[in-house]
Amino acid sequence: MELETRRRLMRGLAAPVLAVAGLSVLAAPAAGAPVGVPVTPGGEIHAWGGQPDDYEGERDFGQLGFPALATGETYTAIAGGREHSIALTSSGRIVGVGSAPQSTAPPTPTGERFTAISAGPDYSLALTSTGDVVCFGDDTSGQCSGPADSTERFTAIAAGYEHSLALTESGQARAFGSGEFDENDLPTDRTYTAIAAGEHFSLGLTSTGEVVGAGQDWAGGANTSNIHLPAAPEGQRYVAIATGESHSLALTSDGRVVAGGYARYGQDAAPEPPEGQTFTAVAAGQYHSLALTSDGGIVGWGKNWHGQAGEFESAPEGLRYTAIAGGDYHTLAIAAPPAQEFEPNDCATGSASTGSLSSGLGSASSSPFSSATFGLSCTGSAVALDLGSLTAFVGS
Repeated sequence: MELETRRRLMRGLAAPVLAVAGLSVLAAPAAGAPVGVPVTPGGEIHAWGGQPDDYEGERDFGQLGFPALATGETYTAIAGGREHSIALTSSGRIVGVGSAPQSTAPPTPTGERFTAISAGPDYSLALTSTGDVVCFGDDTSGQCSGPADSTERFTAIAAGYEHSLALTESGQARAFGSGEFDENDLPTDRTYTAIAAGEHFSLGLTSTGEVVGAGQDWAGGANTSNIHLPAAPEGQRYVAIATGESHSLALTSDGRVVAGGYARYGQDAAPEPPEGQTFTAVAAGQYHSLALTSDGGIVGWGKNWHGQAGEFESAPEGLRYTAIAGGDYHTLAIAAPPAQEFEPNDCATGSASTGSLSSGLGSASSSPFSSATFGLSCTGSAVALDLGSLTAFVGS
């Protein structure tokens, strides 16, 4: 499908800067940014990890190596796929590295700028300042084509494995692409503030702080459910969500993480925050999970064969990590000067100082304090997508 056709079919009205596509989440105090949604100020990208274990020979497709930018330009949002990564810059353009065509972003549309990104395993989504959704990469299952008959305006997006999600202005989730496991069937009687896409499942965060899911359920045996997370602890609510290939993460309003789904590698075994800290954002890779701490550190758990969930070195002196994203077998982070706390008024001004998205399969999120995986919306309460979801997080 031609690029202009894809833009037209998926056209929507974006929430200022905070609309999303892939896997990260924010939390209560001093929240971080969702995957794929810009953080201000921007910074430099740090990366860890490698390639899936079934690849022979070279495991690095170049998805970890972002180029230095011109003086005055910084990276503001990140998203990871299987063999590629994409990033948004402070000038509103997209930089992609790794396998093509999913890393080859089109030029910034004339008179516009890109405001959010999300990465699936083999394709990418981007949102423009006029509310258009642009897709590049694989479209085998229609995950790049959008709802052709839709006249609704979208405020957030999430890239999954073979399906994508879009959030409307009225808080409804729309899906396109493969629906083999009913992953396109989130309940229609809820108002959603965030969305996230895994391999064969979808999550929605409601305006009441509840997490709702649809699609393949990985409950059974040692596994808890990835689409039926428990209610938030008493007195708390969920403020962000993220999805991996077959597991889910949700951030509570007091800065803790609840997880469920496939558990072989411990990706559902969410730790407590470090002493004296809270978690402020979440993101997921294929089989690993990530959380951003309130002091700008990163905590990872799950499969760590290539260092994607291991001990992350501290950010360079004078900087802190302000955004995280999980790829299939890699992790991305932005290191920047400490950001101001996000205020609701930032939605009106478009500054979104601590809002960002993560991608993983396609999740992203935001909260009254605010990131991100595979969407994010600036309608008030937390929003989340995925990387984030699946392998790219596919998650957001």
